Amino acid sequence: MPNPPSGRGRTRVRASGAAKALTVLAALSAFVWFFGHDELHLALAVVLVAALVADAVLARWALAKVEIRLRAPLDAPAGVPSRWDLDIRGWRRPVAVRPLIVSTFTDQLIDAPGPAILAWPAMGRSTVPFVVFDTTANGPLGLTTAGRREVQRFDEPMHVGPAPIDTDVRWPRPRPSGFGPVEGAPVGDELFRSIRPYRRGDDRRRVHWKATAHHGQLMVRELDGTGAVLIQIVVELEQLAAERTAGIAASVALEALRRGWQVELVTVEGEPLGLASPGRVFGSAPSVVRPSAASLRTVTAPVRRPHDVHRRLAAATWGRPIAPRPAGRSGQGCHIGSAGVTWS
Repeated sequence: MPNPPSGRGRTRVRASGAAKALTVLAALSAFVWFFGHDELHLALAVVLVAALVADAVLARWALAKVEIRLRAPLDAPAGVPSRWDLDIRGWRRPVAVRPLIVSTFTDQLIDAPGPAILAWPAMGRSTVPFVVFDTTANGPLGLTTAGRREVQRFDEPMHVGPAPIDTDVRWPRPRPSGFGPVEGAPVGDELFRSIRPYRRGDDRRRVHWKATAHHGQLMVRELDGTGAVLIQIVVELEQLAAERTAGIAASVALEALRRGWQVELVTVEGEPLGLASPGRVFGSAPSVVRPSAASLRTVTAPVRRPHDVHRRLAAATWGRPIAPRPAGRSGQGCHIGSAGVTWS
């Protein structure tokens, strides 16, 4: 699905409720003058019309040379406001930026030229290749508002991934798939590495009682073995519980990486959102095109860093992935869905 081209729409002017009331008053004054030849009513009508026209012209003038460039963070957590870099040029009067295609529409006032930090509303888990926003400016009398809609395409998509959700996972005894020192590996002699605080899911047989008495909290031994462990995590997202499932999957994958295991994520992915129509300012809303069923595919690939986990789960969508078996290697299977975490 192609990304929309960057660009800005036509500048439009909208009258406020007060401006409409003044327009009616000006029309009534002109009517009275036409039939009564009262110069005072003529003057009132002329002043009101001049004020409305001047306010509209100055509102358009405020936007005439304004250029706004937004730089989004490459990665952001879902459901949490993010901070974007903004650069505005051609600034003449205060303008407002209103983000679109997000859960909350709020105006962000810009009252000075140059670089600034923009607080962007929280977004849902997704891969974002473009942004749509309205830029508006009021006339000095507040009677009219000039605005235009802008589309900005990113060179690299922004990834809004799930925040990890801690869950009570009972980790199985892992099976080795190769050679190498890994925490909890079942092959060879276990090598003492360090002492750390107890975390939910740790084997209580690894509690170090002497260190527990010394620190005043439950401490466990971290051990290295000599068998490399491969875990294949299949993430099945269902519409009603997709966000929670993705958060649990992030937590499990990050913990497996922390243990030094090799991790493969199996997810269903589709194309990013497309833009059917940007709509227009003061009018229709943007229309997005969501991935079709034909574009969905199962992706199986290793993740080596928390950064990789974040991006894979940001791109994951609803559906049941078809998990291949690791070629030539035995590994630990993990399925994460609405029913929780199951092992095989």
